[in-house]
Amino acid sequence: MTTSAVLKLIGTGIGLGIVHVLTGPDHLSAIATLSASNNSFTSFFWVYDGESGIALDFCWLVGFLS
Repeated sequence: MTTSAVLKLIGTGIGLGIVHVLTGPDHLSAIATLSASNNSFTSFFWVYDGESGIALDFCWLVGFLS
C-alpha cells in the first residue's frame, strides 16, 4: 500500500468521523447526559472507550490492507 493511499484512507476516515460526530443523535444525547451529570470520571471513560475502539479499528484495517 502506497503512502498516498494510506493518507487518503486516513483523510476519508477523519472526514466521515467528523460528519458522524456532528450529525449523530447518539453523540448529541451522550454529550447532553455527560454535561448534566458533572462527573469527570465518567466522562473520561466514555471518551477513552470511544477513542480506543477507533484506534483498534484503525490498527485492524491497516493490518488487513498491508
